[in-house]
Amino acid sequence: MITIKTFLESPEDFEDKESFKSFMVEKYAPESCSIRKYNFELMDKYGHCFFYLKFDPPNKGTLYHRYHTQEEYENSIPFRKEQQEVFEKEGLKYEYHRIKDLTYIPNNEYEFLHHSLLIPLDIKIDVDLFEDEILSYNKYFKRWGDKFEEYGRLGLPLVNMNGELDNDPEPAVWPLDRWNFVNLGYQDTPEDFTKFYNDIPDMNLMVNELDFTIPTEVLNINSLKPLDPIKSFLGRSCILKWNSMSHFKPHIDTWKPSPWLRIWGTTNPNGMKLRYKSDGKPNVWNSIKKEHERYEEIVDVEPGRLYLHDSSVWHDAFAFEDDVYQFFISLSPDALQTLGILCTE
Repeated sequence: MITIKTFLESPEDFEDKESFKSFMVEKYAPESCSIRKYNFELMDKYGHCFFYLKFDPPNKGTLYHRYHTQEEYENSIPFRKEQQEVFEKEGLKYEYHRIKDLTYIPNNEYEFLHHSLLIPLDIKIDVDLFEDEILSYNKYFKRWGDKFEEYGRLGLPLVNMNGELDNDPEPAVWPLDRWNFVNLGYQDTPEDFTKFYNDIPDMNLMVNELDFTIPTEVLNINSLKPLDPIKSFLGRSCILKWNSMSHFKPHIDTWKPSPWLRIWGTTNPNGMKLRYKSDGKPNVWNSIKKEHERYEEIVDVEPGRLYLHDSSVWHDAFAFEDDVYQFFISLSPDALQTLGILCTE
């Protein structure tokens, strides 16, 4: 995915985001504006969450425009230059730049930190308080992706692309490989499935974990205060809510060198199991690799405890009870030093 940040500064002051936005739209970005028309076509295609305005009182704003493909980005360039000229003629500051590509954690640093598959952190959520508070957001949980509705895999974003809880669709609660597969035009055929997983495009041109940067209000509930030491590093982060039979099939969430880190935990270790690939007699079919493998569960998981999770290793997960919550958190490489301090092993 390609993200363009556009910085706007007005000579006038505004009370809030809505008044700032209304002023800019009415005077400089009406419906006839080329870049607005172009972006709205993409918003209708992918969802409005990919375009976001951040307001910095009293007179500054930052627009985030996220494009799924190189072609969509390049087609926007002449429209954006046209708009820049309009703004600058009126005495407004208008600057834009493309956010830098992903950076990767060196293999030796990743492996040094991940000396075990699941490492406890000095971060623990009060399960009773969390389960009480999260009930207020029950209506905002959405199906995880576009498959397996019958199993009740649900997700609620802590960090997404615009801070809103009513996005439809909400890419933060999709498996991102599935989101990219669907939205890059692949079809559910054996041929496209093989092509996608054997010839994956440049990850900088796909929606990835670190494209999600805006906290939702859920992140502010009292039970999640223990996340404060890592808040500044958060990428796509969600609360998963699973019912019995909900599961993730064997998969990996990163590779080496890795562009992000993963934190995991659950409110109910007896109600769900996280398993990693191991040696021994096969007990699971890996539909991506097209082979049988052995997966073994992690034992002695503490309720509410967060763990550094090595998601570069093949793993799966299953729920055996209803209303099992999991903490599904990604972090930028900048979190390395902080995580080293928080590891309790």
